[in-house]
Amino acid sequence: MALVTFGVDAESVRRRYFPALNAFSTQSAPTVATVGDWIDEEAAALQGQLLGEAIPADALTAGTAPYINCATQLRRKVALKCLEVMTGRFPELAKRLAEEAEDWDDGFEEGGATFLGDDSLATLSESEPDGPTTHIDEYNLDVGDTSDASDVIPALRRSDQL
Repeated sequence: MALVTFGVDAESVRRRYFPALNAFSTQSAPTVATVGDWIDEEAAALQGQLLGEAIPADALTAGTAPYINCATQLRRKVALKCLEVMTGRFPELAKRLAEEAEDWDDGFEEGGATFLGDDSLATLSESEPDGPTTHIDEYNLDVGDTSDASDVIPALRRSDQL
């Protein structure tokens, strides 16, 4: 699965959170390359959160509420990383962004797909596997030939008590 960055780039982070600063460059702190790395790192983490709710990030359409919601969270998380290297600058912004990011994570964890603002995504996360059998079906796992499974003799371990 390809990494989805929700249209976030270093310039969009700067325009949204640091409009008074010059554009990120090879001489800025942080550099444009570092901000790009952070975007990838945070996008991967966000993609993992989405998959935890059975929502593939590439299923979110640009311009929709879920896509914009995820882009905002990604931009916010990258801005927090920028603030970490801008020692002592914008302390109130850092505090506010940290609180907003935590609130978003909590809201997403609690509300799942519907938190993103599109009820149709809820159907993607409704079929939560409940055990071995449903995990096999849910994830289309190959269990091989099971016709002779009843003939299998389980191996005993030394710790087994008879």
